[in-house]
Amino acid sequence: MEILKLSKDAFKKTYKVDLLDRKFDLPKNLLQAGLVDSIPDTQSSLDEEYANLKYYRRELRRIFPDGESSRPLPVNISRIIQNSRQVFTIDTRKPINLSPVTIVQTVKQLADELIVIRGDDDLSRQAQKNATILFKALLYGSLAVRPVLLRHHLSAEAFTWVVGEIRKKFMQSVADPAEMCGVLAAQSIGEPATQMTLNTFHYAGVASKNVTLGVPRLKEIINVAERIKTPINTIFFESTINQSKTHTKSMTANLKYVDIERLTSRVEIHYDPAVNSTYIKDDETFVKAMWEMPDERNEAVLDRLSPWVMRFVLDRAKMQDAEIEIDQVERRINEIFNLGSHDLHVCPSTQLSPQLVIRVRMVLENKAEAEDADTDTVQDTLRRVEKAILAIEMSGIRGIEQTFIQEGKRTIVKNGDFDKNHKEWYIETSGKDAKEARDTASGKFAGLTNFGEVIAVDGVDVSRTYSNNSFEMYQTLGIEAGRAALLKELRGVIEFDGSYVNYRHLALLCDVMTQRGKLMSITRHGINRTDAGALAKSSFEETVEILMEAAAMGEKDDCKGVAENV
Repeated sequence: MEILKLSKDAFKKTYKVDLLDRKFDLPKNLLQAGLVDSIPDTQSSLDEEYANLKYYRRELRRIFPDGESSRPLPVNISRIIQNSRQVFTIDTRKPINLSPVTIVQTVKQLADELIVIRGDDDLSRQAQKNATILFKALLYGSLAVRPVLLRHHLSAEAFTWVVGEIRKKFMQSVADPAEMCGVLAAQSIGEPATQMTLNTFHYAGVASKNVTLGVPRLKEIINVAERIKTPINTIFFESTINQSKTHTKSMTANLKYVDIERLTSRVEIHYDPAVNSTYIKDDETFVKAMWEMPDERNEAVLDRLSPWVMRFVLDRAKMQDAEIEIDQVERRINEIFNLGSHDLHVCPSTQLSPQLVIRVRMVLENKAEAEDADTDTVQDTLRRVEKAILAIEMSGIRGIEQTFIQEGKRTIVKNGDFDKNHKEWYIETSGKDAKEARDTASGKFAGLTNFGEVIAVDGVDVSRTYSNNSFEMYQTLGIEAGRAALLKELRGVIEFDGSYVNYRHLALLCDVMTQRGKLMSITRHGINRTDAGALAKSSFEETVEILMEAAAMGEKDDCKGVAENV
């Protein structure tokens, strides 16, 4: 046995052949006798085909990183092959009169003949490549040597017929010059839009989270609304974080917006004239401890402290969730009010106290002011100070109201194949409804999720993090990202209830909306501000105003489009 093993190794080194590769050989008697022997360059043709298959597999993985295998294309090649087997009554027991070299050369010639965009300049060649790359990938995969010979057992006549049918069907599917593709796209999108009835969609198990869908959402996308009803960020993290739920949860502290109001369970205002002690039993310990410790700043303001005290009771569970301690809250209040001057006196309990309390007194100009102040005026001032303290920002990103930790599957390429079950943790955040927050202090962030600040957080995977507000995506990442977000959101709305619209129709709409380098709404504020003719614009909206202006300015319309001629 040892001698045999050595002789095998010697054979491999000498002839550079792996004996295990023999399993890929075509079966004996599959081809007619002498068919391959008569063609000297069989191996080089097969090598060329293999290189093509590798190239298109790599391109497909680049274009569709999700690993989804079903994509709509204009020709059903498998149906044509099935029909050819019936037309030519293929007998799988007979040897085939079709050589591998003929298959490779014919497929290559067919691929070169599939021309959508003509021209020899660089832009035309690139556009032609983009227009046909998916179909060529299907062509090379479906008409490779092994499936044609082994699976389908096609004869030379049947294979020629298949190639002719594919060429004919492809040419039929190419849009003619001057085809009214805009009208077709509008009809394709308009038909499923008339079937939409659903307004919102609640996430299963998360009662507080819903997503606008249906006609209201379509209207937001078409109108390029800057502030949308349910803004959502989907935030992915780097591999060091997304494998652990604990690490992902700790990231919510950096993202979810927290101000003092969110940490406070209640605010009380007490008349407590003994400033270095208190009648409130729960506070006695830490108030006495503070005044017993010698502190020059405390001594300096002792005589000028207001007899009214604001008592902020903090929620321990919310503090723990936000990973904030009471000392940090005290420090933030001092940073805001006591940096240049000493306007407020802050007395916090300790972190281990049964109740987390921060007592705040105003520092007055002089002692006489404290005694003479009118009660209503004082209470008015206290309310304003209380509102200012509650609005102090503690952590997170303004605009992110809620965070939801989700476990999802990510498609990755592993050992040359798609692994669709690679699990990871990610966060979905929701912002405040623009209508709800119109009158609040943070109203300017309503309807937005501050996408620009989110992707600047350490640990966030910038390449995959996404906002459903396409206007925010455009502002942060540019017009190409805005177009991609528009397309994704349109498909999400239309395909949610199972409708299907060809990618090309949606892409045409997105191209029209983004062709000028900024997002253009499909309303009178967008379309009617373009340089289209007066008749085309008047057929859409504002008919009288546009015709009056055209007449006054002496505009000329060449009537090139359909709307103008009608």
